[in-house]
Amino acid sequence: MKVFKILVKISRKEVNVNKILNFIFKFLIFIVVLLTVFVITLKIGIKVDNFKISNFNVSGFYIGLNRNLVLKIEDLEIPISVKHKNENVETELLNITKKITLINKFFDEIDIKNVSLKNQNFALKFNHSVLDFKSPQISLKSYLIPVENGLKTNVESFVLNDFNLSLTGNASLNFKDKIYSFDGNFISSELNGKLRLTSDLKILNVEISDAKAKSIKNFMDEIALKTDMSRTTKNWIYGNIIADNYEIKKFVAKINLKSGEIFKDDFLADGILQNVSVKFDKKLPAVMIGEANVSLRNQSLKFNMENATYLDKNLTNSEVEIYKIFDDDSGIKINLHTSAPFDVKFNKILEAYDIRNPAVQSSGKAEIDVLLDIDFTTENVKAFANAIFKDSKISIGNAEFNSKSGEFALKENKIFLKNFNLNNEFFNADINGNIDFDTDSGNFDANFASINLPNEILSLKNFNDKISLDFKGKNVILKFKNLGADFSFGAQNSINLINISHLIKFSSLLKDIGVKNSNVKITTKDFSDFAINAENTYFDSIFSQNGLSYDTANFKILIKNGALEVKSDDEKISFTKNAKNSILSIKDLDVHIKASDDKKQNLNLNFIGVNSKIFIDDLNKTLNFKSYSGKITPQSSELNGKFAKGTFMFKRDKDLQIYAQNLESKDINDFLGRESVERGEFSLKLKGMSDKFYRGEIDAKNTYIKDYVYYQRLLSLINSIPSLLSLKIPDFNSKGFTVSDGKVYFERLGKIVKISAVNLLGSSADIGGSGIIDLDKDDIKVDLELKYLKDASDFISKIPLINQIFLGEDRKISTIIEIRGSINEPKFETKIAQDIISTPLNLIKNTLMLPFVIFE
Repeated sequence: MKVFKILVKISRKEVNVNKILNFIFKFLIFIVVLLTVFVITLKIGIKVDNFKISNFNVSGFYIGLNRNLVLKIEDLEIPISVKHKNENVETELLNITKKITLINKFFDEIDIKNVSLKNQNFALKFNHSVLDFKSPQISLKSYLIPVENGLKTNVESFVLNDFNLSLTGNASLNFKDKIYSFDGNFISSELNGKLRLTSDLKILNVEISDAKAKSIKNFMDEIALKTDMSRTTKNWIYGNIIADNYEIKKFVAKINLKSGEIFKDDFLADGILQNVSVKFDKKLPAVMIGEANVSLRNQSLKFNMENATYLDKNLTNSEVEIYKIFDDDSGIKINLHTSAPFDVKFNKILEAYDIRNPAVQSSGKAEIDVLLDIDFTTENVKAFANAIFKDSKISIGNAEFNSKSGEFALKENKIFLKNFNLNNEFFNADINGNIDFDTDSGNFDANFASINLPNEILSLKNFNDKISLDFKGKNVILKFKNLGADFSFGAQNSINLINISHLIKFSSLLKDIGVKNSNVKITTKDFSDFAINAENTYFDSIFSQNGLSYDTANFKILIKNGALEVKSDDEKISFTKNAKNSILSIKDLDVHIKASDDKKQNLNLNFIGVNSKIFIDDLNKTLNFKSYSGKITPQSSELNGKFAKGTFMFKRDKDLQIYAQNLESKDINDFLGRESVERGEFSLKLKGMSDKFYRGEIDAKNTYIKDYVYYQRLLSLINSIPSLLSLKIPDFNSKGFTVSDGKVYFERLGKIVKISAVNLLGSSADIGGSGIIDLDKDDIKVDLELKYLKDASDFISKIPLINQIFLGEDRKISTIIEIRGSINEPKFETKIAQDIISTPLNLIKNTLMLPFVIFE
């Protein structure tokens, strides 16, 4: 006020000039002194330990002057005003930065060691436009450039301690329009790359680009924490999927700064992973990927796999998609594509998710797409697949099959087969149907081009059937409705046929051996070798035991390396067959055949019999062999038998030959079916073109001929002739006609049997003869010459002339007996009267003179 009064007086010229100048000088000195004292004070600095102003608590206050002011504060506690009650640290900081231009003019340095605001602490330092801000969460060092409506900053360092993240770059702060941005680079313990941030203080937009890392574990931990991502989802993104190198081409996120909410649907990312391993399950080998393209859109994270392999399988063009990655119902879709076989290795992926596929492609061509949709919350797995097979080997259980082609589709819990071919040495079929994993079962329609079991056991063509599948247990079970068979595939494959009667017509072997029915179980490991149990096998039998038909038995059958072996449980029948020959063995069983059965058998069979008789049923004849062996082929047959004492040989190829030696009467009687001879020893020689044209010789020694029909009627004839009754013929007795040595020569010419000569020598009588038997007409014409009283004949033969009259040229007494009628009803007549005088037939002489020796 004094200054103003002086100025007024001057203006009114109430004071003189000298006084005025003197006052001005003194005033200036005062001002200079005052300023000097103030500057000196500021130069020295003003320190205040504690004070409070407007509710601000200040400790360790210092202000001084250098070129500009320097302000230092140890602790500054800023009260929360009502106006700024809801503002956070970032808002307060923005209020300060609005005054940055003014601060920059007056202050060289502002250094506040600790600022307490809203229970948060930070340090603040400002030096020549460089702001240094530090808090437990944030460290910032930035060059501030005031511009219209705000600031531009060159961020030398901006560290987010919670994220172990460091930023450098340029920021723009438009306070008027509330537009804030940052462009720069970031460095973390894992990721390094470019970063762009934009915000209006309500929404923060984050964009990362050209980022690279060796690991994203911590990054994913933070993302999972901030977004409430499930542990399973996080472990899939980083854990199940691991790469040597990560390259993030683009990552975009949006955050609500007021609430801290992350806009999950707005996440967007693109990247490349190199040298990637993907583990579908801990127990499985990893899928190895040279390079995988990654994209995130609408909460869906996709991995497109290039140069992917699973073990030795190429999975290029496969894809893994983790969907709804931030939601509670997140899950994963594994889409695998390969041209490799759908083998055991590939099938392990399905098994890891409890999908049991009963059929496996072990080799061949294929185009396969598999999609597994796994819900992380429920762990429910939906499976889809499409496959086309060609020229493949398919394994069901341990059984392996060939497949020309086939289509395979898996839809959630079902597999659909379309025109699926399966074939092996056993069958060839095209199959259509489905497999249900919920019930572990399936149903198919099968068209069998063929079903074949080795050695003509079974052969079907163009056979249709309905098949049911059951794989609940360890084995895979197939049931054939029309075939009546149950197949079990496992460590040991088996086929059960409860009743094979309907299959007999399809089996040449079963038809040939006359099988009518059986319960059959077949086991095999490879459908090449078989073990067969045939129980309660009923067959048209040629065998008998103790007079009863042997037509039911249990058999064990082995087929190995193409060879067949059959054996009955009681070991009475066995049969083996290989590439070289077939052998049938019979023990303690009798065999029934028919001589009239001239049907050609397409057989190559060797046979052996022990304690086995051969019955020729149509002839009512029996060969009571102790043992025999032989061979049958389409061109020939052979039999070699042993009786108790004698031997027998039959051979037929181009010619027919029969030899029997040292036969006993029992052997002859068994063969003829009646008591024809008693005691003695017999032999037979027969040779010819066939069983209709042959010649033969029978030898008999020291035997009695006692055939019921012929001998009794001959004996009756002799007893009825008085001239013979008056003679004593001891060779005709109750035992039969005694033969010390006998021969019969015969010949067959079609339906005619020619008895060329009969010569039976007894002690007191001999019989000789010849004749013809017509088999077609059942007519017999045989003439016998009976020589008797051999001792008297010898006496008379010594009397001259009389011997010629009574005995004839050979000096024997004889008679002629004619046998006529049928074979079973022969009639005997005699010509004794004239024979005594002339003996015109002289049959024995003719016999002895026959130039007939057929086996020399």
